[in-house]
Amino acid sequence: MFKKLKRPLFNLTFLFLCILLFYSISPAQDLSPRNKIGITTQAILPLGNLGDWYGLTPNFGATNLFLLSSKLNIEIEYGYARYLNGSIEEKTFFWPVDKTNYLSPQAEAYMNFHRFLVSFYFIKKEKLIFGKTISPFLSVGSGFYAFNNKVSGLIYPGQGVKPLDQTLLLPSVSDNQVSIGANFGAGFDLKLVNKLSLNFFLRYHMILGTIRSFEDWGLKEVLPLQLLDFGLGVHYAL
Repeated sequence: MFKKLKRPLFNLTFLFLCILLFYSISPAQDLSPRNKIGITTQAILPLGNLGDWYGLTPNFGATNLFLLSSKLNIEIEYGYARYLNGSIEEKTFFWPVDKTNYLSPQAEAYMNFHRFLVSFYFIKKEKLIFGKTISPFLSVGSGFYAFNNKVSGLIYPGQGVKPLDQTLLLPSVSDNQVSIGANFGAGFDLKLVNKLSLNFFLRYHMILGTIRSFEDWGLKEVLPLQLLDFGLGVHYAL
């Protein structure tokens, strides 16, 4: 199923990039300034099987927002997150030879996560609240998600002779991929002063990548990766 989705998502990403290129070399109509640069911070909540691996994690990024019209913007975004203390570090495996559960004291799991996204922002009617201009929006985007999930220090559970040799470890493994994904969400932009604004948003991400299973430790294969992020951005108009 997910293999069939890869090509449409690739085509969608290519279309986004073409539209962005077209507008970046075309004059913006009735808008001043033309674009905004910004920094973002998010709290990322892994969902589904990925949520069995990691918990809430911070993400930091940078953005360039192209103002196409009063109702449509396009944003380029780069973000980075490092997921630490994977749950497998605290999980045990059952060894049937002596019917005992064992923890791997040297276990370590972490994931470096990069994302390169292009998103459309569909701006709703501006509202004035407590003297501040608020612009609600819906967003949809696509792009590339690069991640490297590394696991090491696990005791080899396939031993057949007592006692269990806890120095005999599985080789370190790494799921290192660049995958296509899509996201959608909603939020609002709060104008503070003439050139400075705050951006609050909530987005769901689906990524067509995979992380292998570790069934002896109760962790299933992750496919697709799913994330929910709660974000705050600071935008400065150029």
